[in-house]
Amino acid sequence: MPGDYYVWSVEGKPVRVHISLSVVERLGAEVIEAFRLSPEHPRETGGVLLGRVGQDGREHVLLVDDFEPLEHLPARLAPIRELTPVGMYRGRAGDDLRLDAEDAEVVAKLFKSPDLMYLLVQPQAGAPPRAAVFIQERGKIHGFAAYREFPFHARLLRGGVFPTSDGRVVRTRHGASLSALAGIAVFGALLLSLARSSSADFE
Repeated sequence: MPGDYYVWSVEGKPVRVHISLSVVERLGAEVIEAFRLSPEHPRETGGVLLGRVGQDGREHVLLVDDFEPLEHLPARLAPIRELTPVGMYRGRAGDDLRLDAEDAEVVAKLFKSPDLMYLLVQPQAGAPPRAAVFIQERGKIHGFAAYREFPFHARLLRGGVFPTSDGRVVRTRHGASLSALAGIAVFGALLLSLARSSSADFE
């Protein structure tokens, strides 16, 4: 059905991302719940984005169809529910929607494929979460600041102001390489460790 995916793209950039609005609803609820439980010291969330990889001319197309929280990941990353890991997500409160130095360092080391993305979702008190996509360009994740922010809220994205699609791409192909999947596994373990240490600080 048209409108089932929010389309993130930036003119002249080599990657286009389609995020299922079902994922927006469910992942947004996860991030909001973590924030609601402890607004003073909100718990961070994170995990793997699952989906498909396509090609449209020279443009890489990533379709995010599902996600898996870090605590539910198998010890060895492989296709989950017949979907391929296409990146990572992190829910983190703060004033700026941007990669911090820790994010940027880890992502720069591990994300060596344009078939991988990083989604940062930021909860806000009294307002829908906002989000940003970070993509790999010429072997590097673009800077600290986001190209474009958007509300991480399915109803707002369906409202007609933001671009949506039915998720079809010209050609679907195999997803990230084994080395990229290994990178995601390492990154996931690191985020899980950070999340555990953060929660321990406030017990």
